[in-house]
Formats: sequence, structure tokens, C-alpha cells
Amino acid sequence: MRERLAAAPNAELLLGEVAVEIDEHHVELFSGRTLAGRVVIDARGPSADGLDGAGYQKFVGLELQLEGPHHIDRPLLMDATVPQLDGFRFVYVLPLAADRLLVEDTYFSDDKTLDTAALVGRVLDYADDRGWLVESVVRDEQGVLPLPWEMELPTPERGPLVAGYRGGWFHPVTGYSLPAALGLALHVATTAPDELFGDELAARFDHQRAQLRFGMRLNRMLFHWFAPDQRFNVLERFYRLPEPVIRRFYALQLGFADRVRILVGRPPRGMSWRVPFTGGPR
Repeated sequence: MRERLAAAPNAELLLGEVAVEIDEHHVELFSGRTLAGRVVIDARGPSADGLDGAGYQKFVGLELQLEGPHHIDRPLLMDATVPQLDGFRFVYVLPLAADRLLVEDTYFSDDKTLDTAALVGRVLDYADDRGWLVESVVRDEQGVLPLPWEMELPTPERGPLVAGYRGGWFHPVTGYSLPAALGLALHVATTAPDELFGDELAARFDHQRAQLRFGMRLNRMLFHWFAPDQRFNVLERFYRLPEPVIRRFYALQLGFADRVRILVGRPPRGMSWRVPFTGGPR
């Protein structure tokens, strides 16, 4: 990706620089250099000042080269039969070849601390319990993604255009940002700079904010209304919903009927009715 960006026409890739001041048409760097442009896009990461409350999705994944076949013919998206540690825990298994797997240990936790060594050990134990003999670890990945139930969001009235997590272009219940970020990037790439802050961008913001508000409501319920070791019940109920609803949920395309379908009905096991009025079992 770095090579592609550096080779793009009229592009200059600056690495190791820190932006100290950003406005509608200028970026001042710590080095003293000032960059100017018709549109400035601020796609930095989340700001702690903008988060009034959040849980965290944290994970460690290992790509494992095995000594023999694993006999897994399709991805295992959420194995929650593992011990429920540090909130809602599940393991994700993605077969990459007949003898190669990505195994990821994931938590929906109140705490953003990531004990990498402990999670690596749990991934290897998970493989061992299933009889997979690990020849080597090809690569690893890890992350801690905020899942807010309250968050201040900017408006698209004028520049700079705030993109990425700080701008609210992500899925609040998963922490992932690719679909929302891609949609915004395509809009920027196909719109003249002088026309960027128009009705279409405002409509995109309105849609994204509505999806965020509902997602943050779900986060508040998950992290406040259920004890950590009972949160798996929420996901267990969710995955019994019709597949089109689940698909629109992940695509951030939920309509009113979808939201009603998610919220209405018998509540998941483990929900405490006193929690919404007492602050939650956190």
C-alpha cells in the first residue's frame, strides 16, 4: 500500500510527521512545514477527548502453518464455547489452505489492556485442543478497537473533512471501518473539491450518524445491562435473526423495521432489569 501511494500521480508521502494544527486549507507539521490544499481531510485515529464512554473489542490472531490438514471446510466466525474470560470472548477460525489457519482470540471487554502473551498462549491451546499440530506461526495481528456508547461527532458544514474513526466513519458495534471509509473515499474521489461539502455529503453524514446512534445504543445495552460473563447471550440471540437483517447490520444499512426486529422480542438471557436504572454491573 505504501508503494502504491508513493507512486500515485502528484502525490507526496510524508512519514514520521506529526500534525500540530489543522484547518480548512492548511496543515501545520511539528517540523515547521505547512501544507496547503483546496480540501484538507483529517483521517487521524480516535480522540480520547471525543469518547464519553466505550467498551473495547480486542484481539490477537495467529496465522498457523500446521503439520497436517485441519479438515475445516468453511470459516468459523464465532466460537463462543470457549471459557468466557474478560467479557464476551469468542474465537474466529479462517481456513487459508488445507494446512494453514488464521485463529483469532477476541474479547468484548470493559478494559482496553491487551495481554498479548496470554492471548497467544490461548490461541495455541485452542489449536492443541483440536488436534492441530502447529509447525510455525506465519504472522500475527493484534488490535484494540473502541466500541463507544457515547461519542461527539463533527458535522460536514466546512473543512477540514474529518474522516476515519474520529469522524464517525466506522461500525460502532464491531469497531471496523472499511465499508464506511470506502464509501466516503469514493465520494471524495468522484466529487470536485469545491462541491465536496454539498447535499450528498450531508446526506451521507445523516445516514451514518443514524446508524451510529443505534449502534451506540446497542453497545450501551451490551456493556451496561449484562454482566461480562453473560454477554454471549446477546450475540446468541442476534444470530438467530433473519440473515438479511444481519447482513444489513454489518453493512450499516439498517432500516426502521430492522431496528425494531433487533430490539423487540424476548430479551436475551442474563439481562438485569435493574441495571438500566442503577448504572450497570461494570
